[in-house]
Amino acid sequence: MLSSCVSLKSTWTAHQSIDIRAQAQDVFTLLCDVPSWPSWDEGLTAAYLQDPSSLEIGSTGTLVMRNYGSFQFTITKLDPSGYFSYETKLTGVTAVWYWKFDCSSAQSLKTGTLELEIGVIFTGYLAPWYKFWFEKDCNEGFEKACVNMKNLLEGPMIDLMKIKKSLL
Repeated sequence: MLSSCVSLKSTWTAHQSIDIRAQAQDVFTLLCDVPSWPSWDEGLTAAYLQDPSSLEIGSTGTLVMRNYGSFQFTITKLDPSGYFSYETKLTGVTAVWYWKFDCSSAQSLKTGTLELEIGVIFTGYLAPWYKFWFEKDCNEGFEKACVNMKNLLEGPMIDLMKIKKSLL
């Protein structure tokens, strides 16, 4: 008996990045504070772990989205030196949401900054559909999240030159 199979697996990726003055451990700490995610991700109204006493690979939780309902997620990677991710199973796709941050590159060591990249990879037969419907929201959401995380991690900026000039 002969059989054949057609793979309808497809992938769509969206991401945004920003340079920030922070250490990788600071970014990782912010990401590990799951209930605080709505403070930098404006698309969320709540985020929580099923077991708030433990965050590890395989930990599960719930995201409550401002416009799209609630979704379960599972932590897939925790690397304090530069990577954090979770996945959500959606109709027709698996979405892996990730944060890359590494301050060990020559550029980072020279400037005292790191590049923070936020992204998602949709894999599955409906990935093109998700791209069609959510590409704009993802791009706008990632841009806002990058800026919000930068502001949270860098704290208020003080212009010492302006202060010095005002004292003269």
